[in-house]
Amino acid sequence: MDSDYEYEYESLGANSTMVQNAIAGALAGIGEHCIMYPIDSIKRMQLRDSTYRSVRECARKVYAAEGFKAFYISLPTTLYMSIPFQSIQFTTYEFFRSFLNPGGAYDPKSHVVAGALAGMVASSVTIPLDVIKTLLQTRGSSTDPRIRNASGFWDAAKIIGERYGYQGFFRGFKPRILTHMPSTAVSWTVYEYFKWFLSNDDGKMVHRV
Repeated sequence: MDSDYEYEYESLGANSTMVQNAIAGALAGIGEHCIMYPIDSIKRMQLRDSTYRSVRECARKVYAAEGFKAFYISLPTTLYMSIPFQSIQFTTYEFFRSFLNPGGAYDPKSHVVAGALAGMVASSVTIPLDVIKTLLQTRGSSTDPRIRNASGFWDAAKIIGERYGYQGFFRGFKPRILTHMPSTAVSWTVYEYFKWFLSNDDGKMVHRV
């Protein structure tokens, strides 16, 4: 978890509601993407155009040609798709953590399980959004004119629905879950460990790693 997630999660307190957790997840996602999106954009531009010899050169030339807005050109679409994932992940993690560990003590096993379940639920619910995002992110390299000219979120959704039907929105279901479950399990467990370690609250410790 990065500092945006930590700040939002810690600001909730122990008695946070599901709505508060969802809002915290959304705000954390917005903060993360607003800060990191230019870097991600530069990375994609450099991969797409191999003539850029370095990240600095890519950033400088793109800025000179298109201005600062070029680094944020698809941010609204990204936020539209990532905010639900973060909101659901925050909410489900807190739910499972409270269920498995009502006392709130440091307990690695409950953090691992709660983190994995949070990743499973969040990735399962938002997989249609991820399929749409993937189409939009790869449209530039597609040889299909219809996909290459996809104008945005709803147009991409229309293409998927027309070509693959309802099932098309769940392509890659298993790989996505298998990717996110260990990722969120590790993220939350490491976060909880260092929170316990830095607070040095041995009195509430259940057992050591």
